[in-house]
Amino acid sequence: MDAALLRLDGDDLTKTRWYDDYDGHTFSVDVFASPLAGLVICEVEAASADALRTIVFPAYAAIEVSDDPFFTGVNS
Repeated sequence: MDAALLRLDGDDLTKTRWYDDYDGHTFSVDVFASPLAGLVICEVEAASADALRTIVFPAYAAIEVSDDPFFTGVNS
């Protein structure tokens, strides 16, 4: 790990990132380990908000959390 990162305050998190090509888009799927075991985040890039609204998401991407304060860092 980068020495500069080790000097920063914060909690250590461990995750495994997977990639899923679905319906013409590449989704990044992060599977977290303890203490966030069970949390799975799926992300996809889009050129604009309008383009994002046209994307068909895989069935496992069940809940939209983009505006949820827990996931945006507002509560940190």
